[in-house]
Amino acid sequence: MFLFFFSDSAHSFGATVACFLAGILMSTLGRRGATLYCTIPAYSLGYLIVGCSTSYIMLIGGRFLTGMGLGLTLTIPNVYLVEVTDPQFRGVLGVLPNLFCQLGIFATYISGQWLDWSQLALVCAGLNLFFIPAVYYIPESPHFLMAKGQEDKAEKALEMLDIDTEILVDIKRRQKESLAENQSVMSQLRSSANVLPFLSGVLLMTFFQVPIFSFNIVQLFNYVQVSNFVKLLNFG
Repeated sequence: MFLFFFSDSAHSFGATVACFLAGILMSTLGRRGATLYCTIPAYSLGYLIVGCSTSYIMLIGGRFLTGMGLGLTLTIPNVYLVEVTDPQFRGVLGVLPNLFCQLGIFATYISGQWLDWSQLALVCAGLNLFFIPAVYYIPESPHFLMAKGQEDKAEKALEMLDIDTEILVDIKRRQKESLAENQSVMSQLRSSANVLPFLSGVLLMTFFQVPIFSFNIVQLFNYVQVSNFVKLLNFG
């Protein structure tokens, strides 16, 4: 029974772990590197294990890895978009990762009408083959390259992104200011400018993860008297 419930929560647990690791991975491998060497393998291996699983242990391991992939997906692309886009477009582009995550979930529900869970997992693993070249050919974040002292590569990346190379001066200035302040993560969280958005996000995600509707889905459908609609979708 314990393994049954943990197989459901392993995905969220993996996403939580990945969110804590994302900062370290981006600082060491870069935004592009972390996606190429961590996010894609987590998704590919996780879905492959789920698709081939013959026990709860394999299912839990696979869901944990796909959860890590999701956690990295919700963090790394947002940082990358902020660093390589014009401020006037950041708001629109910043929602794209979450938007396509939801579209992907919707697509899996539709595909589930013809594929069972193991087949669907293997299809998702195969889709990562298209993800590899897409990420491989994007330029690394100029901010990361400048932090590593690779100014020539940062300039080439800006040219590929069609961004004025004069922004390198601004990047240098902000990195020097950041080093001078040398604030810890906890001190930044205690800042009045950060604490309210942080707590609001935690509260919203807590409600998002509460499985009350999953446990009561049958009663919910019966209550609103949509049993015919449920039968149409093969739920009952």
